[in-house]
Amino acid sequence: MGKMILDDLRKRLERLDEDADLMIDNNDRYQMVIVGGSAFILLGKLTRATHDIDALSVPKELYSLLGKYDINTDEDELRASILNDWRYRDFYIRYQEYVERWRPCES
Repeated sequence: MGKMILDDLRKRLERLDEDADLMIDNNDRYQMVIVGGSAFILLGKLTRATHDIDALSVPKELYSLLGKYDINTDEDELRASILNDWRYRDFYIRYQEYVERWRPCES
């Protein structure tokens, strides 16, 4: 069952990528950060189903496609998926540290 969940998630993200490629007429590269249950499924650490994909740092150029693939960027939804405010702050601080450390390396 876990394999079908992973395959479905990958297919949804591949279709998002294909739609974005058709919709956006430039050579820019766009990235988003997947968090929550979907991130754990992609890493092979979780086999249960998830209803949506939670994402941070989504480029505005992709917003019109998010609903089609049930991708959620609402901060309140992300907050609800984390056990408490302390864990949310800890997660957010760690994410900011990641951005500061690794984003400058991108070309």
